[in-house]
Amino acid sequence: MPLPSSALLSPHFTAYELGADRPEATLTIVNNLRMVADTLERVRAVLGVPLQANTANHLNRGFRPPDSNIIAGGSPTSDHPRGLAGDIVPLGYAGGMLGAYNALRNAYDAGSLGPFDQIILYPIQGHIHVGIGERLRGEFRVYIYEGSGGIPLVSADTIKALGGRATLFITAHPLLSLLVVVVAIVLILPS
Repeated sequence: MPLPSSALLSPHFTAYELGADRPEATLTIVNNLRMVADTLERVRAVLGVPLQANTANHLNRGFRPPDSNIIAGGSPTSDHPRGLAGDIVPLGYAGGMLGAYNALRNAYDAGSLGPFDQIILYPIQGHIHVGIGERLRGEFRVYIYEGSGGIPLVSADTIKALGGRATLFITAHPLLSLLVVVVAIVLILPS
């Protein structure tokens, strides 16, 4: 039961932005997307800037039918096909994408973000994934690109031991792996 594209799922997010207007959107998916929109409202409030929740290719929206998820390189266990995730770009955030990601981590640590399953920064693709799957792990990750599916280069335990938060860096390319390790060290070691 898709909604009209202009229908509001929350004060700042439309059916079009999160994919609730797609023909494949069932009532369950639309209801899930309303919960995603509510979560994105909290993210928007924490960051204090508007969020772009769609892109020109329409793959980085909330709901992705399974075939679109495969094309986007999404994980087979992705929350997108169930309408339980949204990919966003914070527009005009002074700290950029990494600053927004860190602000969300800090807000979660302070108890002011509310529940979610995963927040994943995709620095190369330039968006932040916000998932609200049923596990609600409160997990933060950094992946090089969507569906990278590589092995962890820096485990959450290692980062915790170095004084950082539980962030998992994943890539399948050796040169990017080196870059990620360097970035991980810079981000987690005290200055």
